[in-house]
Amino acid sequence: VSTKGDFDHFMMKEIHEQPDLIRNLVYKYKSPQVIEKLKKVKDKFDKAETIHITACGSAWHCGILLKYYFEKYNKKQVNIELASEFRYRNPTLRKNDISISISQSGETIDTLASLQLCKEEGLSCFSIINTEGSTIFRECDENLLIFAGKEIGVASTKAFTLQVLTGYLLSKFCSNDLNNDIFKEIENLAGLIDEIILRKDEIKDAAKSYYNKRGYIFTGRGFMFPMALEGALKLKEIAYVHAEGYAAGELKHGPIALIDSEMVNVVLSSLNLQEKTLSNAQEVKARNGILLGVGDISDKELLASCELYFGLDLSKVGDLAGVAVNVVAQLFTYYIALFKGNDIDKPRNLAKSVTVE
Repeated sequence: VSTKGDFDHFMMKEIHEQPDLIRNLVYKYKSPQVIEKLKKVKDKFDKAETIHITACGSAWHCGILLKYYFEKYNKKQVNIELASEFRYRNPTLRKNDISISISQSGETIDTLASLQLCKEEGLSCFSIINTEGSTIFRECDENLLIFAGKEIGVASTKAFTLQVLTGYLLSKFCSNDLNNDIFKEIENLAGLIDEIILRKDEIKDAAKSYYNKRGYIFTGRGFMFPMALEGALKLKEIAYVHAEGYAAGELKHGPIALIDSEMVNVVLSSLNLQEKTLSNAQEVKARNGILLGVGDISDKELLASCELYFGLDLSKVGDLAGVAVNVVAQLFTYYIALFKGNDIDKPRNLAKSVTVE
């Protein structure tokens, strides 16, 4: 039976588990058994015209990030879609296409239905999944386990992180680039998350200052955009507040009308596109919005624009910077929910595994 140990909530325990689970994932993905699975997926992956990724919730945000990886490293055409929409359309599916289902539980009803639609059309079907022996696991040709262990908290933290890293490992393997440098980069990420956890009191103080604000808009560009969506979803799930995730460039296409002194803009910034990110942040600042930033320690201009700035050394984690930044968002969300007195592990109206429509 899983216990909370010394933690008040499973969510906090599961956030803390991430560095060791990341190191374990590296160990697992060096094993001959997993390499053999990767080879079988790669055979179909290489021949695929289009990769169809279907998922729901946090797993869908993971899928958006994997689309970026597969496009950048593998030069593949990728269709990432909410499973609840994919299953009710008539998607264009070709025999050489492949399907990747992303699910923590392996029982998500819409993702399962999307997988079955792909199977009926003769596609090779794979999963990125946490639960061995689940329905999706049994239905797929091959499964890439994320080895996250049981996740009790309804709001996904460690499973999301490990889904992203499993997809990243697949992308690197399929581009013949899964080497010790990549494993080192992932281990650097584990170390960076250790540092974030050690600094969690800074994040707690930020949450205490801003937990009563009217709403929150998370913004990011490139690999940070899916993390903006994920950060906002977490706040909705456990803090019950109005939160939106946006591509930063979309702010001026409507959402900037919401900005005033009661609206918090959480800016997620990476080492590239810093100038563009800063420009958007300054637009928020000019309208009296509250700016909270998470990004690289070198970004002095963004730091100067923000009420609070959480700086990290992102230089050694490459395109995994978003995963580290998202852990800051996980902790920020946790503390906002805590200050609001909410049930963090069992938020209202939500279930861990969505097995009904």
